Amino acid sequence: MDSSPMTLFGYFNERVKANLHLVVAMSPIGDTFRTRLRMFPSLINCCTIDWFTAWPDDALEMVATSLLQETKLEASLLAHCVTVCKYFHHSIDDLAHSLTTKGQRLLPAAEVLCDIVTPTSYLELVFTFKQLLLKKRSEILTLRDRYVTGLEKLKEAKLLITELQEELKLLQPRLVETSANTEALMIKIEQDTIQVERKQEV
Repeated sequence: MDSSPMTLFGYFNERVKANLHLVVAMSPIGDTFRTRLRMFPSLINCCTIDWFTAWPDDALEMVATSLLQETKLEASLLAHCVTVCKYFHHSIDDLAHSLTTKGQRLLPAAEVLCDIVTPTSYLELVFTFKQLLLKKRSEILTLRDRYVTGLEKLKEAKLLITELQEELKLLQPRLVETSANTEALMIKIEQDTIQVERKQEV
């Protein structure tokens, strides 16, 4: 084999052509996909196209179950949430197909709706549900903690009031005695004041 630079470069080009594989992933949502195909027709003519179809029900269920596992829901509640997510996905898909097949133009881009309902949109639905669930759970737990703290403070205040009332009951005889002593002292002070005033007059 000749080891000249041109020969080596030719060999390199042959190897690259034989072994280089490119994967181009494009979303079918919107007009961008159509525009790219029109601008680069070799994407259709010279490429192998893999169209990914809709996920089957068991795949939707497995994906939602695995993504919602970290929310720590009860098994029955988790199953219901997965069912609701699947229902939302299928109902939107059915609505999009019915809008395009019946020819109704309720939305300005009804033909694009079929392309919008993809597995990615299902993942976004499940992620949004999970984030909303965790956010609301956090808010509710915060409110519950405040409520529990308030109840504890009320219980402490009730115990304190009960203790103070018992102390007042125990101090009641002393208070009566002290008030009687105070009254006697006041009478004595009045009498002494009268005597002092008489002495001053004399």
